[in-house]
Amino acid sequence: MKKQKNNLDEAINALKNEAVPAGPPQETIDTTLQKLTEAGSKTTKNRIIERIKTMKPFTKLAAAAAIIIIAALSITFLDKSVTTAYALEQTIQASHSVLSPHQRL
Repeated sequence: MKKQKNNLDEAINALKNEAVPAGPPQETIDTTLQKLTEAGSKTTKNRIIERIKTMKPFTKLAAAAAIIIIAALSITFLDKSVTTAYALEQTIQASHSVLSPHQRL
């Protein structure tokens, strides 16, 4: 235990007169900022295209099939769930049955 304490004291005494570095080298800062700038300049579309290019052919096919199936199902279900709005033809027929805006037959 005493030997460890002596080693610690020696290390502290040796470092007392050393100057504390100001920070990382300027070269490291410049390269880091450059990489961050490059990464931030890429658009989301470019990132998606890069990811698709790196996919295996079977994965691309499976992803395309899934997108087509989801689109077809959503069109099918949305078509059935939407109620028909009051049609333009019915509006025109109703307006012909009115003689004037104030009187009806």
